[in-house]
Amino acid sequence: MPRRDAARGSLSGHTYVTGVVPMRIHTAIATTTAAGALTYDISAAGFASILGATATCQRDTTDPTRACFALVRSCTPTQVVVQVFESKTSAVLLLGVNIEGLEPTNLATTVSLIIFGA
Repeated sequence: MPRRDAARGSLSGHTYVTGVVPMRIHTAIATTTAAGALTYDISAAGFASILGATATCQRDTTDPTRACFALVRSCTPTQVVVQVFESKTSAVLLLGVNIEGLEPTNLATTVSLIIFGA
């Protein structure tokens, strides 16, 4: 666990900020295209800079072979591009076994986005 060094204002190798940090939060929900991608237009949110973005998939399944996750590919003050991947099982003919991998989802998947910026 990092140790706080009050004299220097840091956590062993990490800096921290005290006081008020001006920040804005924007949320959005969209559905992926057939290629598993989506682009959020956030120009109306009025960000000057982006501090972070988090994308989360919403898929009603208990089947682990249909599990998915979202990756933020790029993030600017005017747009966020997200790619959704899902599990893919492929057979290896020579070995007679299945291997697990990833592929872009081809299902309409709802993705929630939270953006932190100033």
